[in-house]
Amino acid sequence: MATPRVRRLDQNNDLTFGKGSANYASGSESTEQRLLCFLRLILGEWFLDTDRGIPWIQAEDSDVKPILGANGPRDLGYAEALVKAGILGIEGVASLTSFQMAFDTATRALSINAVILDDDGEPIVLQQFDPLGGG
Repeated sequence: MATPRVRRLDQNNDLTFGKGSANYASGSESTEQRLLCFLRLILGEWFLDTDRGIPWIQAEDSDVKPILGANGPRDLGYAEALVKAGILGIEGVASLTSFQMAFDTATRALSINAVILDDDGEPIVLQQFDPLGGG
């Protein structure tokens, strides 16, 4: 199955314009970009689909259990399950070959290390990826 083409993002995560078809990514590049955008999306943040994203943080009155709170991850097993399911739900992702999530209490940073294979058999590697830090 062909992966959807997406408009490329620049180094500031803004859409690129002015270069015609060079502004678009397909194949493995498209899958990686959609994966990273999904992992950075906070549940409820996108007004066109408030059911899309990961509940990294949530409003106090929300019925959704947030992953991060005042004292770090509230339940790392819960967080890992949500993130893994989200990764595997991205069109173009074939499998998750390794996955590790860690929370550094000193810096209050969450990091994800993972190797994901796309439909073309190409690896997408996340190293010390902080979804809320942009890393």
